[in-house]
Amino acid sequence: MDESSLTSRALEGFPMEAVRPLLLGPSAPSLNHLCIAWAYAARGHDTAWLVRHLGLSAELARLLTDAAAARLRD
Repeated sequence: MDESSLTSRALEGFPMEAVRPLLLGPSAPSLNHLCIAWAYAARGHDTAWLVRHLGLSAELARLLTDAAAARLRD
């Protein structure tokens, strides 16, 4: 998946307010990296997959997968 896949519809429900504080650290992922991770989470990839394949922290990956699951419930 690349950035060209990130349409406004694909980013619908992205938890920006929740991830904003996690973007401030010295080893924080880029916003583009998080948007790609969000797209995978929204397609059903779980926390462990995001950690293993995209190098996210477990906290950040869980935040994205929880938000993606909540989006499906709405």
